[in-house]
Amino acid sequence: MTLTERGALVGSVLFSPAGIAGVLLGGAVGGGVGYATDRAEEFLSRIHRAYSERVHRLKTTATLQSETEATLNSLGVVCVGSDDPEEAKRYSAALSDFLERPCNKRCADCGAALTAPTDTWASINLGVLVCVRCAGLHRSLGISTSRIKSLVYDTWDVAMAEAILQRGNDVGRETYLPHFSSGAAMPNERTDDQRLLAHVRNKYVRLRWAEPELRAARQVQQAAHLARAKRAGGHNGQMPSLSSDALTK
Repeated sequence: MTLTERGALVGSVLFSPAGIAGVLLGGAVGGGVGYATDRAEEFLSRIHRAYSERVHRLKTTATLQSETEATLNSLGVVCVGSDDPEEAKRYSAALSDFLERPCNKRCADCGAALTAPTDTWASINLGVLVCVRCAGLHRSLGISTSRIKSLVYDTWDVAMAEAILQRGNDVGRETYLPHFSSGAAMPNERTDDQRLLAHVRNKYVRLRWAEPELRAARQVQQAAHLARAKRAGGHNGQMPSLSSDALTK
């Protein structure tokens, strides 16, 4: 029986000596009091539920904020994975120090500032560090030419770390630009994508400014790759050209 019904019953009993009118009046008064009490309890129950739900939402939000903060804090850290914790720590520290070298603080291709590990992308096989824009151009060359990895968004292992630690942008310049004309203009951050891509292709695919020995070694590699592809029956018989395109200035 609800409070409204119980109130009406009690009111009827209390006012019953006054006759039928008293019973009716008592029932109305008691029912009104019971109804008001029911509404008050329902209102308090709603407040309690709303409060509980808000507390739950706040706790959930706080947890998500904490997890997000931890994730964002970890993004700026270079981590090298290894089954040996000490080895992982050693290579992670070495890679972080490697990024602080002056030659590695600017993109190898357009000269954009690499102010944080999150700005930096590495070509594992070419051994150079580039910005995110030039990383996209490197990807367009194909992984056989440039295998691009982010310093923080991709997983690094010891072999990858060793490969890049042996190179760097100073070594990259000596390798791919020894015959770059001192009077020619290098690309910069304002160079349009088409001109920058032409420079990247000349530099890494056609080896336009590299030593002849490197070009010869690349031709041997390509010939071996072509031979393997022919044996596998999955190549069209054409080999990428090393002929130089004119550099757009």
